[in-house]
Amino acid sequence: MLKLVIFDWDGTLVDSMEKIVTCVKVIAQRRNIPVPDSQTISALIGLPA
Repeated sequence: MLKLVIFDWDGTLVDSMEKIVTCVKVIAQRRNIPVPDSQTISALIGLPA
């Protein structure tokens, strides 16, 4: 059983963009809420430019 999950939202440790986008989409589907497109999700990840 997992005790801790860490999301590296700004890519400092690894480029996890694709995995985070996939996770957000899966959770939206499981919760029966509208699934955002990849570009919308990606815009929320990382530090502002």
